[in-house]
Amino acid sequence: MADKKLKIKGIKALKEPDEFMSLTQKVLAWSNENKMMLGAAVAISIVVVVAFFGWRWYVEEETQKASAEFIKARKILDAPVVKEGDDQDTSDAEQVFTTEEKKYRAALAAFEKMEKDFPSSRTTPLAVYFIGETHRLLAEYDKAVENFERYLKKEGSDGELSPFAAEGIAASYEGKGEFEKAMEQYKRLTVAPFESHRARGLYHMARMEQKLGKLKEAAQQFQAALDEFPGHPYIREIQERLSVLPKVEKTLKVEKNTDKTQAGDKKSPDNSSNG
Repeated sequence: MADKKLKIKGIKALKEPDEFMSLTQKVLAWSNENKMMLGAAVAISIVVVVAFFGWRWYVEEETQKASAEFIKARKILDAPVVKEGDDQDTSDAEQVFTTEEKKYRAALAAFEKMEKDFPSSRTTPLAVYFIGETHRLLAEYDKAVENFERYLKKEGSDGELSPFAAEGIAASYEGKGEFEKAMEQYKRLTVAPFESHRARGLYHMARMEQKLGKLKEAAQQFQAALDEFPGHPYIREIQERLSVLPKVEKTLKVEKNTDKTQAGDKKSPDNSSNG
């Protein structure tokens, strides 16, 4: 009788509620009941991972292709121009042009094609800058300004070529003969965020004063630039201009930051007109 009771008691124990099951058993039971949902979740995770690495590979591949096209366009812009009858050695040149205009047109087409083919590449803003610069070289100043502004809109003030885009806008207005506007744009190089290009900005502003016929003001501006930057990158040009301008006294304010300003100038070689 006792054995019978034990057997019944044992059977009852097996039928106790499943809150006495271990956590592992519960997980296994849940997994068994939700096989389809788990399978879908794993599949989605795999797709996401593959898509992520696939996208990274695609971006890198596009960047490499865009960079190669940019280098080709840049080489066109740097190609030699040899007129008929010239005996210039061009054996190392990949391309040779008979006129500057033909070269610039070919470069412009290459930069524009690169932007069109790779609109999202990290290299594309460089093409936009050189589209602006090539238009400037072609004396198409309105288009130059438009593209320099496009570059600044894309890259902001932190872009590698942003100060040169600002300078390109100024040089374009200068090319149009709008010297007041040009001076306002060159002034951007003298203040934040482009203040490391201040020496160049002051020089160009003084040039605009001279072109506007304000000779005394130009002389004062050139002298102030030399006083603030004794090691000015355009010291020879400034001295030549001062030699034909009204004589001015040295300014009283002389910054004692020569080392700092000279170091700043070394970072930014000039690429604009010096007329």
